[in-house]
This record gives sequence, C-alpha cells and structure tokens, in this order.
Amino acid sequence: MEDPVRPISQSAINSTNGTTVGSVEQQSDSAALAADVVQDVPVTSDGLEEFTTQGRNENFSSISGFLARNRVTGFSRSNRFIVDFQLQKLFSELNQQDFSNLLSFKCEQAEFPGRELITSDARIYGPSYKSPYMSAYGDVTLTLLCDNNLIQKQIFETWMSIINTPYSFDFKYREDYVCTVQITQYNELNQAMFMCHLLEAYPVSVAPLQTNWGDDAVNRLQVTLTYRYWKSEILKTNDEAEYLDLQQQHTINLQQPRFNLISTGDLFSVENREHQRKITRANEESRNNFRAIVDEIMIANEGI
Repeated sequence: MEDPVRPISQSAINSTNGTTVGSVEQQSDSAALAADVVQDVPVTSDGLEEFTTQGRNENFSSISGFLARNRVTGFSRSNRFIVDFQLQKLFSELNQQDFSNLLSFKCEQAEFPGRELITSDARIYGPSYKSPYMSAYGDVTLTLLCDNNLIQKQIFETWMSIINTPYSFDFKYREDYVCTVQITQYNELNQAMFMCHLLEAYPVSVAPLQTNWGDDAVNRLQVTLTYRYWKSEILKTNDEAEYLDLQQQHTINLQQPRFNLISTGDLFSVENREHQRKITRANEESRNNFRAIVDEIMIANEGI
C-alpha cells in the first residue's frame, strides 16, 4: 500500500532566512521537493492546488537563482560613499588632498539627489492629462563632523562670503562661486560603482551649531547645497555584459541634442536660393498689400 500524500505547509516551503519550519514530516517533504530528482507523485499544497514535483522544482530553482544572484551582486550599502568637493578655484591655498581630509572624510551623511518633472494639466478631448514641461532638482543636505577648530564651518562660511560679503549688498557673478560636487557610491569591495555630479553647486544654507554644557557630543554641521542640475555616471557592475548594456543605454540617454547646422555651401544651393526668392516675393506682396490698404484708407479719409 502506498503512503498517503501529506499536505505540505507553505511556510515549510518558503524559508527565506535559511531556517526550516514545520513538522518533521513537512521538513522531509520540503527537502525532497527541493532535490533535483523529478517524481510524478502529485503533492497537495494545503488542499488549495495540486502541483507536481516538477513544478515545485521549478519554483525552488527560481528562488535559488534569485538568492544566488543576490550573493553575487549583493546590495548597495548606505554607508559606503564619499563626497568630493572641487573647490580649487575658490581656495587656491588648499589642494584636493586637503579637501579630502577636511571635508570628504568628515562628511558622515549625504544623499543622492532626486528629480521631479513639473507638469501642467492639459486637455484636448476627453479626460485631462498631465504634460511635463520642466525638470526640477531638489537641494542636497550634507552633515559634516567638525574639527576642534571648526575648519569645516569656516570653509563653508568663506564660500558663502565669496557669493555675498556680509559688509555689502553686492553679489558676485555666478561663474565666480559655483563648483562641482561629486557623490560616489562604493560596493563592499571598495570599488566605485556609481557617481553623481552636482553641476554649478554652491551652499545656500549653513545651519547653526548648537552648544550645550550638559552634552559633550561631537559638533555636526549641516550644509544645504543647491545646484543647476545633476548627471549620473555608471562606473561598474558585477556583470560585464550587463555593465556594457547599461553604459551604452546610459550614454544614449545623456546625449545632448545635436542641431544640423547648414553649411555655407548649402546656403547658396539651388534649392535654398529658390526658397529665399519665394520668401522675398511673399514679403514683397505683403508690403504691397499693406500699402494698398493704407492708400484706400487715405482716400476714404479725404472723401470725408
């Protein structure tokens, strides 16, 4: 006599954290279903549906592939980043290594900026729809640990003073104070994976530092940067073929529209000369029509 088919609990099948749950019979059944041996014995899942072991094996294969891929690619970690400030033209006495030591390695919190499409309601026929007409880029907030001489605060206050000195109402030209700020994301092997460039960035807010006799915590400075727009750059992926496809598509998306300028020779081609003559004749006819209308008005006024 054949053994009866036992219902297999879904909780015994879907074990996401590596632990096995359910009764001993359910554990053995789930282990058997995960094997590569294909059997034709029908198995019921809590009495809801009837599956074959082949179907279960396909399900486990897809889950195994998902877990295996995650072990290869991993997940992006929020603490593996660095912010580079390209401020050499503003602070000529400091080099890039100084900025790395004073700002980049002291920036404990940053954010990759987002992007929003500003839309307006449009309607031609039927329900209205939203039509985008502009991109909006939100500000970026940074948090920096301060040295005992508050050099980080001094740098950003000096940067804002370059924009507008506290003793004057005058502002400098934009190209005199904007810079590029780069935010780079790294993987767990310290390989740069993704980079975002904040173009034409400058600080619009330096938050006050709170002091308290009852607290000896490290001072943290919050700075808000604004910028004109950002562009991203894919540096590396775990799959070389995937990297090439992404990089190619990314490059296409970032290409600037190119205008086909007419060369000097094209301006004097037969087609263009004929087109210019038609425009000239149309303009001349318009002027003649306008003169005729004016003459009619003048004659009518003289008759009055």
